[in-house]
Parts: sequence; structure tokens; C-alpha cells
Amino acid sequence: TLGGCKAADFDAKGYVQAALDAKFHREYDAYAKTIGVSVEEAKGQMEEEFNESLKTSMNESGLKITDAQMEEYLKLEAEIRAKVKYEVKAAKKDGEDNFVVEVAITPIPAYEKLKNKYSEKLIAAVQNGATENEYMGIFLEAMKECIANVEAGETLITSLHVKWQEKDNQKVYSIDEKEWLDVDLIATGKK
Repeated sequence: TLGGCKAADFDAKGYVQAALDAKFHREYDAYAKTIGVSVEEAKGQMEEEFNESLKTSMNESGLKITDAQMEEYLKLEAEIRAKVKYEVKAAKKDGEDNFVVEVAITPIPAYEKLKNKYSEKLIAAVQNGATENEYMGIFLEAMKECIANVEAGETLITSLHVKWQEKDNQKVYSIDEKEWLDVDLIATGKK
């Protein structure tokens, strides 16, 4: 979930910019200020959600992974996201005090190449006697190669709806949850 921002002189464009900077570039100062928490709290929230999501995904993959490999995997995933470029356009307010903010995203489609690169490396490794315990190392090697050679994709425009809810007699704004998840898919070339 994404932290909400209280309504006093709400800057929807600034809020979206700060949230994207935190999500992709691990720049937490503006995001923390925008949602009214410490930088440590903002960083903790964003990185915990990022790491837990990836750990769940990796554990469901069936690959055997050591703690050290998991840390390397999380680091590589962060490297991919750090390469994503985006431009936040002007926010448009609707009649109900909600906002629509367009964002131009230039994705980093590393995952397209990763599937093929991993398959290619895995087949060669298995033919040379690799065991199941070595598959994650092969995956990480393929991932590093893909990150080193990935080129930016074609810029896409998406809209984020920033809506308010009343909490403690105040308007608190947040980005639509499904759209927020879609941003990650767009930025990494999965959508």
C-alpha cells in the first residue's frame, strides 16, 4: 500500500513525483515529507513492501535460494528499477476533489530478455551436469547480463488517479492501488 497525503494545499503532481522517486530511485526525503512521516519510516515502508513482494514471488518460483542469493536478487531488482525513467505531467482536478496525473514512463524491459537468457544458460548448464541447487546461481548470472545490456523501451503514458478518503475528519489522498501496481508492470516491461 502507498502512504496517503493530507489535503492541506495538496499537490497531486508533487505527491506522484515523490512516490515514484521513492519507488524507483530510492529517494525518500520528498516522499516522507509529503506523507508526513520520517525518512526512515518512508524508506522502511517502501523497501519492506518491495522486498516482501519479491521474496514471495521468488519462493513461489520453486528455485532453491540461499539467503545470500536472495540479497543479491533484491539488489539486482532494485538496479533494474533504478534505470526506469519517468516524467510526471500536470495534475487535473475533477469535480470531486480527486486528481488524474499523467505519467510518461520509459520502461526497462529486462525481463523479456531474462526469460530467454536464463533458458539458454540453464539448458547449457544442465547439459554440463548442473544440479537443481545451482539453478538460482544461473538465474542471477543471466539477470546480471540482462541488466548490463538492457536498453530502454518505448515511452508509454499512463494515468494515475489520486483519490481522497476521509480519515479523522480530514481528506487523505492516495494513488489508486491497482494503478500503482500497474506502474511497476509498465516500468519493467511486464505490461
